[in-house]
Amino acid sequence: MSKFLCVLAGYDYNTGSKLQGIQDHLYEKGFDGVQTKDIPMHITLGTYEVTKEEELKERLIKIGDSLEPFDVEFSHVGLFRHPDNDVLFITPEVSRDMLSLKDRFLDSYDQFGWTQHTTMLIDNKEIIKNALDEVLDTFQPIKGKINVLHLYEFFPARHIISVRLGKPELKTIDATYDMLSSFEAGHFDLDRWKEYIDASVPGAKDICLNDMKHYLDASVSWDDNILPVLENVWKDTAACKRAIHSYHQVTDGLNEKIYKRFGRNVDADVYLYLGLCNGAGWVTDINDKTTVLLGIEKILELDWCDEDSMNGLIIHELGHVYHSEYGDLYTEPKSQVQRFIRQIFTEGVAMVFEQEIVGDPEYFHQDRAGWKKWCDDNHDRLKKSFAEDLPTMTVDDQRYFGDWVNFEGHIDTGYYLGASFVRYLMQDASFDEIISYSIDRICDEYSRWMQE
Repeated sequence: MSKFLCVLAGYDYNTGSKLQGIQDHLYEKGFDGVQTKDIPMHITLGTYEVTKEEELKERLIKIGDSLEPFDVEFSHVGLFRHPDNDVLFITPEVSRDMLSLKDRFLDSYDQFGWTQHTTMLIDNKEIIKNALDEVLDTFQPIKGKINVLHLYEFFPARHIISVRLGKPELKTIDATYDMLSSFEAGHFDLDRWKEYIDASVPGAKDICLNDMKHYLDASVSWDDNILPVLENVWKDTAACKRAIHSYHQVTDGLNEKIYKRFGRNVDADVYLYLGLCNGAGWVTDINDKTTVLLGIEKILELDWCDEDSMNGLIIHELGHVYHSEYGDLYTEPKSQVQRFIRQIFTEGVAMVFEQEIVGDPEYFHQDRAGWKKWCDDNHDRLKKSFAEDLPTMTVDDQRYFGDWVNFEGHIDTGYYLGASFVRYLMQDASFDEIISYSIDRICDEYSRWMQE
């Protein structure tokens, strides 16, 4: 079969996750199908000759700059390619926005005529009939957004470019100015905090409360584990000032630094705020916007008030955001082994992103008390140990990722290995090419790296 290009309309993270969850449920029930795997959930907008690659890249960039994300609502499950009925799909309601987007690709040569749909399974008629029953048993309407255009070559699948709709913008917000209103005479007051969070980080209240409830349900104590950390914000004003100063040092001009190095902007909001011990740094969606939340109470508890620590919190997390917006961060691993290979890769991508923004390929925000020198001296042994641990590694016994585990007394060695892996890949490909690798390609490259 001759190769061809496809333009795909993709979804925001939450919508894509819900649709992927339906397909994953089918996989868990034993349905496999012949549909293309390891590409984002999407609606195909057009099919083109491979000679149009550069023209289509330019077209997608122009459309992305001129078109804002728009709502979609999935309410129907269906079949097509009569009489075989071998495609099971979920389709959104017809909208003016979707038809207007399709109008920009009327020069395509669609093989079967165009029907807006997201494929769940392609197989023979009898299997599709059983899969349809499985989906209908649990299907609920989904509200979401179209917010990205992808260009792929087939077959095999090769990601060419992804373009976000709307002009991407990085906003950094210091929401600590009114955080002390959460206290009454030096004591934390949850009702006052609710007023503060609604005014300072709109949309974050329920996310923070639900996350806190999760930890309380897991036997974390409010009085012993959470309240003292919160009340330390009132007590240690000097540490708060250091953290706030570092936040501004790292974020001032950050947008320009990212664009200068990568020629692209990151579309995210970054808040420094008072949370409920939800984490020093975490990425979530608030009001359909990718949001990085930096909890000053946890930053103080971990003594991450310096500039290097703030680099790790902010730029590292934005590396993951960049990966998700312009590459394939959420490629699904098929096994526990692939899960950890994927983790070493994604953390390596974020580490290299951080190094590139800082302007030093040897930079690691973890480098304290000779950490990097030890990692350099033990590079080959770390690789060998990771490979030996990999076949039986679990979340509970892994010793490479996180400051709560260690390899011979040294934390975060997986981040060091990840940067080494990605730098190895960058000998033959650009950073932007690498972040679009499928899970199978990542695993193949990992095996090649391990043989070096």
